[in-house]
Parts: sequence; C-alpha cells; structure tokens
Amino acid sequence: MCAEIYKTTVDPWFLSDYLNKTVQTGYIFGIKFTPLSRTSLDTLVSRPMKTIGVVYPAFSLTEDIEKQGVSILVQRGFKVKIFKPQRPDWFFSGTDEERASTFTEAFLDEDVDVVIAGRGGYGSARMVEHIDWDKIKLHAKPFIGYSDITFLINFMSQTLDMANIYHGPMLINLSNGCTEYVDSTIKSLERIINSNLPDESNALLSPDSTIINSGVSTAPVVGGNLTLIEKTINTPYEIKFDGKILMIEDNDTQFYSLDRLLFHLKQSQVLRNLSGVLIGDFPFLPKTDHDINLVSIVHAIFKDSKIPVVTGFNIGHGKVNKSVRIGDFMTLDASKKKELMGKDELASLGWLSSTFRDKVVFSTSLGYEDQVITHMLFQNNVPIKVFTLDTGRMFKETYQLLDTMRSLYGKPISVFFPNTAAVEHLLTTKGAFSFYESVNNRKECCRIRKVEPLKRALANQAVWITGLRREQSAAREATPALEWDATNNIIKFHPLIHWTLPEVKLYIQNNQVPYNPLHDRNFPSIGCEPCTRATKEGEDFRSGRWWWEDQSKKECGLHEK
Repeated sequence: MCAEIYKTTVDPWFLSDYLNKTVQTGYIFGIKFTPLSRTSLDTLVSRPMKTIGVVYPAFSLTEDIEKQGVSILVQRGFKVKIFKPQRPDWFFSGTDEERASTFTEAFLDEDVDVVIAGRGGYGSARMVEHIDWDKIKLHAKPFIGYSDITFLINFMSQTLDMANIYHGPMLINLSNGCTEYVDSTIKSLERIINSNLPDESNALLSPDSTIINSGVSTAPVVGGNLTLIEKTINTPYEIKFDGKILMIEDNDTQFYSLDRLLFHLKQSQVLRNLSGVLIGDFPFLPKTDHDINLVSIVHAIFKDSKIPVVTGFNIGHGKVNKSVRIGDFMTLDASKKKELMGKDELASLGWLSSTFRDKVVFSTSLGYEDQVITHMLFQNNVPIKVFTLDTGRMFKETYQLLDTMRSLYGKPISVFFPNTAAVEHLLTTKGAFSFYESVNNRKECCRIRKVEPLKRALANQAVWITGLRREQSAAREATPALEWDATNNIIKFHPLIHWTLPEVKLYIQNNQVPYNPLHDRNFPSIGCEPCTRATKEGEDFRSGRWWWEDQSKKECGLHEK
C-alpha cells in the first residue's frame, strides 16, 4: 500500500497518526491458510532452491523480453535454464509434441529446483496428452503459472495429486516495466522458490475488496483464469468444484462475456456445491453504463447462493499477482454482513469525531453516496453534525427525501440557505435563468446559492466530510481520501473515495437506506432542478449536470482547488 504525503498547514502528526490508525487497520473479512495434510507434501525439497527452469506450454516470449526477465532473476541470485522448442509452430512456441517434450525436460533436469511458465496465451491443453505424467510425478517440483496455465496447474494438483502447484507470476511479469509489479512478482517467486509456504494473508485482499455474500468457509482453493475454467466443463480435465473455494480472474474481457462465462458455469450446475468464491483481477473491463460493473455482475450470479463471495482478490493480470498454492486449505471469513461493509469507514468517522469533538461536519446533498454516510452516522450515533445546502431550486423529490431522513432517524439535518439580498440582486439584474447564458453566469449563481452558504456551514470547523468518489468524474480520479482544503482552511475527508457505484447501491439495498427516486430515472448525480437532466445510456456519471457546458469541467465550486 502506498501513502502519499501532502503539504498542508495541518500539524504533521495528524496525517501520519490518521494513516496509522485508520487506513491500515485491515479489512472486515480475512483469509488464512492452513497447511496441506496430503502425504505428497514430502515432495518438498529440503535444500534451498536456486535454479529456475522456464517452460513455454503455450505462447513464447520475444528474445528481448525473455532476456529482461532472466536478467532480473539472475540479479536476485538465481540461476535460470530455458526449456523451449527450437522454433515456433503457428502461434505456439513449438508443436504440441515439442512443447510437451521441453516441459518434461525441465522436470527431469536434476539441476532445476522449480519450474515456472514463461507466459500464457493459448496451447497448454493441446500438449497435455503428449506428456508422460508418471515421469513428471517421479520428479515432482514446484510449478508456477497462471492465465492459460490454469489448465495445467489444476490438472496437476487435482488429477495427479501433485503438491506445490501454484497459481502465480511468470517470467513475462518481470518485463512489465513497472517497478512495483516487478518487486511484487519477485517476492511471490522468492516465497515459493525458497520453499516457504505462501502466507500472504495480509496482502491477498485489496483495500477495495467487497463482500458480495457473507459467511465463513474452510476448503481447498482451486481455479484461476475464468475462460480456461469454463473451457474444461464436460471434458476429462474438468476442474472438481465440489467443496472447493473457487478463485477466478481474466484478461481483456467485456462485461457481456464475463456474464456469459459465469452464467454458463452456473447453468452447468458445477457451482452448486462450491464452498466459496474469490474474485480476482479483471483489469481491462471497459467503462460503461453505471449499473454494469464487476460487482453487479458477480452479485447477480451468486446472490441466491449461501456461500461467501468476495471481490478484490490479488491474483491475475493486474498489477499485483500474489502466489496461491492450488489445493491449499483456505479459511475465507466473510462473516460480517454487507451491512457492515463500511466498518473501516465507520471507524474512521468515529475516530475523527472523538479527536476533533464538535468540530467535524458532514455535508449531504442527499444523493446515493451521502445517504450511505448519513446512515453510518445516524444508525451508529456518531456525533458528527450533518448539514445540507438548500439553493432554493432543488427537486421536489430531494425536499421529500430530506423530510423522510429526519423522520426515520430522528436526527437533525441543518439547512443553509443563500443570502437573501444576493439572490434578490441576481434575479433583479440577470433574471432567473442567467446560468444558461455563460459559464461565468452559471458559476456566479453557484457561488451565491452554494459556495457562500458552504463557507458559513464550515466556519469554525476542523474537518469536513464529503461523499466524493473517484469514479464520479475525471476531475476526481486522483482525489486522495484525506486532503487539506486551502480554500476553506479545513481538513477534508472522503470515506467512500474508493467505492464503486454498485457497491454504494448494494449497501443501500442491504441496509434499506432511503434514496432519491430520481436515481431510478437515470439521474445518477442530482443538483438543482434547472441544471440537472437525466443521463443517456453510455454517458458519463455527471453528464446530466450543466449539460450545456464543457463535459470535462463539471464542478460547482464546492470542491475546486
């Protein structure tokens, strides 16, 4: 996890202490590994492993990329031996027979301590029938790969009962060019190569992990690339799913194909006796309609199951690809309900309120995100003051929701209204719709109706909490969770900054939080009635706000730096 330090006028102790106490408190669920009980554990070598054999069961690497990866391994003190057919065949590294032969050679070579795949691609399944697997088992060694290698690692672990078969990084990952990626890959490889069991419990789940279904399960882990998993169905090499925790990831996938793959697995009934599901990286999913997301698709497939389902598992084609041994017993603890998904956020809010006492305020526009935070505060009696800005031109539905919130929770929501004289002057000199005429006129209206009331609301306060999320607009993509607002001279905290819209909706659904019905009518972002319209399919989240202006500058002045 990387922490950025921002220059502020706040005492430095606050930022460092805050990060230590809240950001690094962990997750609301966890993963633990228990040692294998299989007798094949005795195949673990007792001496340190130093020689790596690189094989190419599918596609090959270019000479330059291969040399780059080998060079990094050599710099770390390893010896490397390449086992590759002499020439490519079609798009493969060699013929099926040649790939099978070089694959076998790596295991039979007495100098080789561990075998890793150079890359995936396609072709592993084609060579499997040309391998003498009895020879491989007699010379069993740790084997590492993912992507197309998913076929081999599950077959070797389940069908052949071989230990030390890992879903993990390959040689190609060392040529990524990203220092963070290379370091992560090396650490995963070293953990295996030096014959230490891979206990990466604290790193296997990303900070953006989401519980789709709650529960606790202890079972062996299987799986890998979703496309390859689906292709084994109704073949002699079908993965044994019953009583297993299934991990999935994929590369270069569209949302419709992701749903098709998962739905086929569901229809084929192979998932009916699963013990749990871990959703890994799907790094190149496109940005599309707000209701379509990795979380929403997974939720639709597994919503009726009684097993724990969690996203954010750090495996696959993303920047972090941790090593996981196929067949290891894993305890997946997602026992805390989705209603408590905001535990870390709630802890942060509680810490802020106890540290700054009555100097913490939360501004709500009564949109999706703000409803989540309001529920967290009111339901848990967190003593943070809540206020809203009434511009005088809000939707009827917004005013109705404000009344509903007061009645439901029995808590006050303070209302700040624009300066009457300023509004009267604006309407007298420029009319009721001057904001349509120019950006300057629109910003003038926003300044009078929103920015000035906000300054009064924030006066003499120490911390301002908002419902900003990074995916709301391009201007917010780099926004940190904690920052200093020099304009208002205040600490600014965005507890939901990493949340996706489907995660927000899921929280609202599971906690029965009231929300503005305009959201159901394609109003993802709701402001003043004259300045907000419904969005069309494929449009940006905030495209319905001030739609007549430049699409890249959708801010009213409240959050401008």
